Amino acid sequence: MPSAANLPPAPSGCVTLLTDFGLEDHYVGVLRGVVTRIFPGARIFDITHGVRPYNVAQAAFYLRHSYPYYPEGTVHVSVVDPGVGGARRPLVASAHGHYFIAPDNGLLSRILSRADEPEVREIDPDRWGLKPLSSTFHGRDIFAPAGAWLASGKPFAEMGPIVDEWVRLWPAEPREVNESLFHAPVLNIDRFGNIVTGFRPNDLRGASSFRLRVGSLDSTQLRETFEVSADPIVLLGSSGYLELCIRKASAADKAGAKIGDRAELALDV
Repeated sequence: MPSAANLPPAPSGCVTLLTDFGLEDHYVGVLRGVVTRIFPGARIFDITHGVRPYNVAQAAFYLRHSYPYYPEGTVHVSVVDPGVGGARRPLVASAHGHYFIAPDNGLLSRILSRADEPEVREIDPDRWGLKPLSSTFHGRDIFAPAGAWLASGKPFAEMGPIVDEWVRLWPAEPREVNESLFHAPVLNIDRFGNIVTGFRPNDLRGASSFRLRVGSLDSTQLRETFEVSADPIVLLGSSGYLELCIRKASAADKAGAKIGDRAELALDV
């Protein structure tokens, strides 16, 4: 349970949406309609609807690196739900001064793992969902309605029973193989094909040289911008991770890389 100093925040009236629905179908528009119908005063923001289909890890990355830019008390509704209609639970969490709503499939694990005292509850669809409840569109029938009610001021403690455990994704942190070799996962691949690794600048440990490899692609060139002549390069990306990049081309295509693959960092020590 949260301490008195970490009580759920007052809702800001802001609701964000993050999905893998794309914009070709009506699904995103329906989510926005559900939120507005329940809470006409909601301010709705789209983080992205371009998550790769079913890619929970990418959704977790986008959520982790987007929520801090919204006001405290924002309700973040994230729906990447390959197990929709199954046994996975609908969750709502209070952490970092924000609210997070998502299926219990690991999507919230990057958020909750960093929180000192997160409070997580299972949403009660009988109380907060739409009727009838479909088996294939819980974004419309559970997640968006719960987000709207919470943003409108309904008490977080009434959303449902407390949950003590939740699904966690694979670790995002680097792992030491030996004193000069480290492994980390590929956390994301953006639409430009830049490969975001789990390494940060301090993982270079002041080494005189290094080599970052993902799949068949590697680089020893650390650069500050894309204005370079050498390809591929290692760049410090805006999320604070080392990225393997090729200027005006897809490093991921060249490497044959996907999210969750292993990146290797070799240091000259």
